[in-house]
Amino acid sequence: MWLHALEGADLDPRCGGKAAGLAHLLAAGLAVPDGFVLDDRAFHHAAGELAVDDPAQVGGALAAAAARRAAAALPDAIEREVIARVRALGPRLAVRSSATIEDGAAGAAAGVFSSRRAVAPDDVWAAIRAVWTSALTPLAAAYARRRGGAIAIGVIVQAFVE
Repeated sequence: MWLHALEGADLDPRCGGKAAGLAHLLAAGLAVPDGFVLDDRAFHHAAGELAVDDPAQVGGALAAAAARRAAAALPDAIEREVIARVRALGPRLAVRSSATIEDGAAGAAAGVFSSRRAVAPDDVWAAIRAVWTSALTPLAAAYARRRGGAIAIGVIVQAFVE
């Protein structure tokens, strides 16, 4: 399944660095808003695999991935499960990037990937797709190339706290 609890028991690298950091905070007993992670397999299902190693091909690859992402339908079971989990989190959500190449031991990627705040539950899929879209930019591609990784992004959905 592409969904993981933030508590970390089933988190893996597909969930991204920010999700791993939140799992460590939870394990240390610190307060972290309730939530879950949609791992990078959902992004790959929607956008496809994305190679960013050839700068001359990046623009076309990003445009093709964005077109796939806009048209892709996710499995019904995933969409239903996300909505069920979202409804349990409350009236407002934070939808945050958790790219596999950000917020790790090698550094952070502040400002490269997008997050959305105060999202209504009915708007969660639009917010998730907006976070995915932030991974389909020239900045994200350049960052991935510099870090030696592929573009892949998990999404954290949490209860929003002012």
